[in-house]
Amino acid sequence: MTRKRYGNDGTTAVKTVCAIVFCLFTFIYLYCYQGSVLAVAQNHLSHGATRYDHLVGALLITFVAWLVQRGVQFVMRLSDRLYAFGFFPSVLLLTMLCDYRSSDVASHYLRVWTWLAPLSFLAWWGLLSMLRQAEEYDSRVLPASLFSRSMWVSLLLLGLQFLFLGGMTGGDDNFHYRARIEAELMKGRVEEAARVGKRSMVSSPSLTMLRAYTLSLQGRLGDELFRYPVSNGSDALLPTNAHASCLLLPADSIYHHLGGKPAHEMTVLTYLKLLRRTGHASKAAADYELCAHLLNRNLQSFVRLLPRYYAINDSLPRHYREALVLYVHQTSSPLIVYHENAIDTDYDDLQKLERTYPDAAARSLAVYKQYFGTYWWYYFYAGKTGRP
Repeated sequence: MTRKRYGNDGTTAVKTVCAIVFCLFTFIYLYCYQGSVLAVAQNHLSHGATRYDHLVGALLITFVAWLVQRGVQFVMRLSDRLYAFGFFPSVLLLTMLCDYRSSDVASHYLRVWTWLAPLSFLAWWGLLSMLRQAEEYDSRVLPASLFSRSMWVSLLLLGLQFLFLGGMTGGDDNFHYRARIEAELMKGRVEEAARVGKRSMVSSPSLTMLRAYTLSLQGRLGDELFRYPVSNGSDALLPTNAHASCLLLPADSIYHHLGGKPAHEMTVLTYLKLLRRTGHASKAAADYELCAHLLNRNLQSFVRLLPRYYAINDSLPRHYREALVLYVHQTSSPLIVYHENAIDTDYDDLQKLERTYPDAAARSLAVYKQYFGTYWWYYFYAGKTGRP
């Protein structure tokens, strides 16, 4: 049977372009998107014995993935029409490396890939075998130049494999944000850490804890905490339970920032009160305790505590002023009477806006568009179907 014939220049072009596209995509994907995840994976799997370098790691993994492809091509001698299929073992390897999700799933991660990797490889082998058999019946001489059909089909096949990689490894925004924030904090890049996921509505207790710590390092906790989506309740502020935990950052660094690590597990508010009563609380602990009450929607406790740390005037952090205005509007005999024209006007406008929308869902959306980032939106709407 007559075999297909391809010009050497065309075949070289297909191989060269595919290799360049694969290496560029792999390096950019690893360095720009998956670097922090790989740092977490290496840290956990090595039990903290080694550190991951984003640039060196991306270069090394890209090179190894390319070598795997070269080995597949050497063994299988794929034609240029099927050449792009030879990258799948490398893509599968990258998928396994980048699929690590969190610190408590190492055994699950290994257990899943113990059967999923061989199954994926066998599926690829079976498909490739069928395509090679079908190729035996096609004796056409196909061009394989830079702009030929073979080139575009090869690039399409590569793109489908990249989609497989992205689909298997890129869906957990919460984990990616946590890993990136902690990686930036480990480098001392606090401003960069504060920008991670700021435009996203993704949140979790651990992400709230990291955002609070980052803002506290900048002295902006009372001004900006509620500009992020945050989890309900004060227990999200510290790594005191299984719901809020660190991936890379030592949890002790957060406790030392506040005044010291607790001798045993306790709630966030109990810990912060203990720091205050024993005189070990740092300046940052004051804002943590105040924000803990705000997260619990406990305005009475917040108002009782506020004069301990701040003079009641217009220099208060933004969220504290919003909470005071809300407190005055909700309390018949307030302990503190506070008014500020701009804040009072904003709150009055919020109430007018709410009265404009009888439907709870429409009202919630309208308030979100104009008032997300205020304490009022958190107090009335965060984690709720709507304001009663």
